[in-house]
Formats: sequence, C-alpha cells, structure tokens
Amino acid sequence: VWGTMAQTFNFQNRNESTRFLPITSILNYFIYNSLKFNFNLYGALAFILLISCSIALYLTIQKLINSYLLSTLVSIMWLTNNLAYQSFTWIGALVPSMVAALFFILGLYLLLLFNENKSNYYLLASLLLFTASLLSKEYGVFYVFPSIALILFFRNDKLNIIKRIIISTLFLIPLAVSFILPRALYLMSGQSNFAPSINPGNRGDLIYNAFLLPAKSLFHTYFSSEKIHEFVYSISRTTFGNYTDGFIVHRIVGDAFSILISFYILLVIGLVLSISNQENRKLILFSLFSFFASFAPFIVFKHIGPIIEPRFYILPAIFSSLLAILIIHSLASKLNIFRQISTILVASLLIVPNINGVKKMLAIDIKTGGYRRGIVNTIKEIKPYLGKNSVFYFYTDHTGFWEFQSGFGQTLAV
Repeated sequence: VWGTMAQTFNFQNRNESTRFLPITSILNYFIYNSLKFNFNLYGALAFILLISCSIALYLTIQKLINSYLLSTLVSIMWLTNNLAYQSFTWIGALVPSMVAALFFILGLYLLLLFNENKSNYYLLASLLLFTASLLSKEYGVFYVFPSIALILFFRNDKLNIIKRIIISTLFLIPLAVSFILPRALYLMSGQSNFAPSINPGNRGDLIYNAFLLPAKSLFHTYFSSEKIHEFVYSISRTTFGNYTDGFIVHRIVGDAFSILISFYILLVIGLVLSISNQENRKLILFSLFSFFASFAPFIVFKHIGPIIEPRFYILPAIFSSLLAILIIHSLASKLNIFRQISTILVASLLIVPNINGVKKMLAIDIKTGGYRRGIVNTIKEIKPYLGKNSVFYFYTDHTGFWEFQSGFGQTLAV
C-alpha cells in the first residue's frame, strides 16, 4: 500500500508521467489486488458502475429538463452509445473512465440543486465532485464550460450578472487544484518530461480540430461506427480504386463524408431552433455548446483517424444524447397528437442501431480474444516459466497487429 501511495504522490522521479490521478491509482490498487484475474467480477463491477452512472444521469437530466420520459431516453441513448461502450468493456479503462464520469455527472446534478435551492453546501459538494473527477481522469477538464453556462443561464432567481460571474469563477478551483497545481509542482521539482500518450499537434492541427473534431464526432455518436467505416471504405474503393490507403480512407473520404453529414445535422438543429420556444432553444444551445466544449482536451493533439479513441466519448455522449432527444422532442411537440409516442419511435431509430453496433463490436472483441487466449495458452504449455528475454515465433492464418494487456492498461504489442 505504501509503495502505491508513494508512486501516486511522487513528484520527484523524472521517469514518472506528469499525470496526477491519485483516485484511480488507489482504486486500481485495491480492485486489482482483490479481483485479480476473476473477469466475471470485473464484469459485475462494470455493470454496477454503468448502472450507477445511468441513474445519476437520469436524475441530472430530469432536474435540468423536468421530464421523466426525456430523461429516460437520454439515459438509454447514452447507455447504448456505440462509441462510449469501450469505457466499461475494457478492464484497463473501466475504473478511471467510469469513476470520473460518475463524479462528473454527480457534480452537474449538485450544481443544478444549487441553482434550485441556493444552498452553498450544494455548490461546495459540486466543486469537490468535479475535483474528484479530474483526479480520476483528466478528460473532464471541460466541466468548466457547462458549469458556467448553468450558472449564467439556468438559475431561476434574479441574481445579477456580476454575482453570477463571481460564482462561475469558483469553478476554476477544481481545475487549478487537480490539473494545474500538480504540474506546477512537477516543474518546481525539476521535472520537465511532459510526454502525452498521443502526439501533440501543431498550430494547424489545433485550428483544424477546434471545430472539425466535434463536428465529425457529432455524426459518429449517433450511428454505428462499423457501418460508417464500411460505407466510407466503399466510397474510397469506388473513387480511388487500388490507391486506397489509411490516409485516403480516414482523412480525405472519411472526413469529407463525416463533415457533410454533420453539416446537415447542424442545419436541422438550426431549423429546430428557429421553431422552438425560448426554454427549448436554451436547452438545445446548452447541449450543443457543451458537446463542442467536451472536445477541448483533445484538440491540441494530432489524430490519425476520423475520431478520437472511442472510450473518450463517455462524456461527450452525454451531451450528444441530450441534444438528439431535445431535437426529436421539439419536432414531435409540433404534432397535435401522439407527441410522446412519436418521440419514443424516432429515438428508437437511433438507439436500436447503436445497440446492434455495440453487439457487433463486442463479438469482434470476443473473437479476437479467442485468438489471443490461444497464443497465451500455447506459450504457457511450451514454456511455463519465462526468462528475462523470451521471443516466440508463431505461424497463423490470421495476420495483423495483436495487442495483449500486460498489467491491465499497459499494452504488449505482437
């Protein structure tokens, strides 16, 4: 335990990463030592965390929009998102992603209670939960934007704008305590090894990602990524023939197709805004703004594929789900009859394909896991005790790049 604590709070070792995630480190220590290689228990833990997040999200959205039906649909759409599922199916990503998401959602919920009840205890608790989220995984740093938006535009009292701005500045405290301060201590201790896990981008990448990364992702969060990739690859083969490679598929055809569809999605959003009442318009703009803001942690990096790593969509999917349900409800509300039924039916058109997409991706992961298990079992049979430097050569009909988890979260590439 002491070794884990020392590693968690160590600012002196130059070989340490500049990431500061003490909650994840401590939880992983106890979870990995308790569950070890019992994967059924990891599945049970994932189920508990997923249901907890879904309930918290339901309560949060219900508090925001005051609709049991819409909050239920938002929770289901988030739960079945075809990208975010990696956050709870990968053991290495399970604890940091889901715990950070739970703290993030609860932080929003308590902030809404503060807006409603005006109690400073809710405000303090919200700040602590956002801090805990950042100390679990840093990609929730964008919490500042939706939090300030909720303070400025969703308080139901006549608090003047100056006081609202003063309250909003308090939400910079979690960012300073958990994100900026640890890095400042690293620099003060002589640490300069700021090496991110993915390649930092240049100024062009920053400009490109600032709008296009969330715009492309908006399309991918609603439809099966597998189907999108198949369609894009088909277009690439038809257009470029045998010259098709990864760059053409992802950065030329993939980006152009995603941006085109996202343009039409944004056009529909604009039309819905023009016919919505003031309250719905405010909620739709909040959802869209928060979704774009959720990509702030990722715009500074160079991304090879059309979207970011799927597990990072666990938080953006909250606001894309809310946005979709609000748009559907706004259109359905124009009908004189069958408003709720129409909302459910149209939402199902997005939810069902996502469920099928998740099932297909999990089937691929299970099949790939079978190949990996066969390789590992063969190694165990021919050499039960590995030496310091062991190299194995295998002949297989399945070519490609294989990855094995070594210590959960670390990758051994084969």
